[in-house]
Amino acid sequence: MDQDAKVERLLEMLRRAAEQLPEEESENAKRILSKKLLRKKLESELEIKDTDSQGDDLKADCGLISDAMGKTLDGQPGSIEHKQRLWEVFNVWLAVMEKEYGFSISRPLRPFLESEDGKLIQLLKGLHGTDGLGCEREPLCDTIGVKEKTLRTYLKRLNGDMEDEPWTLGGQRVSTDVKIRKDGRKRYTYTPDTLNPIVMQLNITQAAYLLKSLGIAYDSRCYGNELSADLAYGIWSQLSPYAKKRIREAYVSEDRVTRYVNRSEEEEKEAVAFGAFLDKMEWKAEHWVDEFFTETEMLNRYDDGIDLMLALKDARYGMEHVYTIQCKDKFFPKCRFYFVSRYQPFEIAVVDEAQYQKLGKEYILKEKIGERVMLDEILKVRYN
Repeated sequence: MDQDAKVERLLEMLRRAAEQLPEEESENAKRILSKKLLRKKLESELEIKDTDSQGDDLKADCGLISDAMGKTLDGQPGSIEHKQRLWEVFNVWLAVMEKEYGFSISRPLRPFLESEDGKLIQLLKGLHGTDGLGCEREPLCDTIGVKEKTLRTYLKRLNGDMEDEPWTLGGQRVSTDVKIRKDGRKRYTYTPDTLNPIVMQLNITQAAYLLKSLGIAYDSRCYGNELSADLAYGIWSQLSPYAKKRIREAYVSEDRVTRYVNRSEEEEKEAVAFGAFLDKMEWKAEHWVDEFFTETEMLNRYDDGIDLMLALKDARYGMEHVYTIQCKDKFFPKCRFYFVSRYQPFEIAVVDEAQYQKLGKEYILKEKIGERVMLDEILKVRYN
């Protein structure tokens, strides 16, 4: 049997097994087969191990399939979550083949979080839970692959309790409040913060386009210019000197090479604006002490007429209502907020605890939100 025929035979084994999977897994398996990546890995495995096989050893064939799945996992880019989902499909796929052929089949090595940073990122996301209410300890341990003793250590680091071992990611300190919520006999560990560490591997072109997008948002004041500048500085400060130089040469300098010989006036304005935005990033780097705000100062940077958009879920009907709230007053630092109705059902104000007590509880929109809302849960969408 030639190699093409052998590969086709192995693929037919996979197709038959895919038909026996539950509907969702079956569709995923078929999509994987349609991308032909497994075919290439099978061809590679045959060249290395089994070029002379006549295809009559089912157990060896299944071993080749498992090895090809492992190589496919190893070569996949992206997050650990993506690889783990792919492994789950491979796992149930091979389980169907085990049942059909009557012998055990080895599994590819399950992707796991190798670094401590990766485990802490997964833990932080796990503390949100699927509904923002946290997660029990055992599933958290399973998610990041550690014992409960190690989990307790990680939670202390996230909570800032271990000053000698702060967690830093990309040169930035990462910490969040970790709390316990009880529901009957169950205990859920959660964080009220909406912090999400985002790690991206950007080449120079990708970093430049992301910075340009934030620069445009900064100039348009569409999303709040300080918010755009803060995000951009977090990216700019992590770039190498070479990357910064290349971005300026490609998108700002007068002698940059573009696909157009005669640059339009609009392109020149865009380059000048982007250069000014990068200059602001450099200024922030050189005057870092000036950027060292207190919490109150940071909140008050976004005052003077911010429009806040938020979606509030109606507990009675499971529907979401979107409101836009204009805040003329400065934010109240370090407190929760109530959303209350004043005079008309659609006129809403943001008030703190003291103001809420003065207004009276009959104005609280219990049927819309059911509880107080943290400042972090408000999405800032426009800065006037």
